[in-house]
Amino acid sequence: MPEGLGGEAQRWLDEPVSRCYGCRKCSGGCPMGEEFDWAPHLVVRLAQLGREEALRGSRTLQLCTGCGTCGERCPNGIAAGAVVEALRRRFGEPGGAGTLHRGFLAQVRRRGRIHELGLATRFAWETRAGMDRAALGMALWRHGKLPLWPPRLGGPARREVAAMFRPRGGA
Repeated sequence: MPEGLGGEAQRWLDEPVSRCYGCRKCSGGCPMGEEFDWAPHLVVRLAQLGREEALRGSRTLQLCTGCGTCGERCPNGIAAGAVVEALRRRFGEPGGAGTLHRGFLAQVRRRGRIHELGLATRFAWETRAGMDRAALGMALWRHGKLPLWPPRLGGPARREVAAMFRPRGGA
């Protein structure tokens, strides 16, 4: 068994990468795969071999949206997107689109609506994007496109949104 296979990778990663046999279904279904420098199946393979350092700073880590298509297509239940997310955390790299996606869903869950300024602020904080977009934000605010205060959703509509995020029972 190659060094790292199921060993070191399993200490920092919750995905069962040792079960991957390289069918490439994850890569074939990835909507962003053509933009990556490392296809999803290669991300999993590098994690298997304990060679994940090769992925540091890669476009794959920056562009993976965490959509979950790879995990849905995998016959062994391995989510290459989860491997990417674990590598981002391990390397301290910004989350990119996956961070934006999680922030969007968190706002919908909490408020029932999106507050663009709050979402942009969270994204900048989590990805360490800093103030490089502050001028754009100010221009949007001046033109009335970026409200300072979040919109409210109440009553029955708020309960309907909350119900969408409750786990479903049964199989």
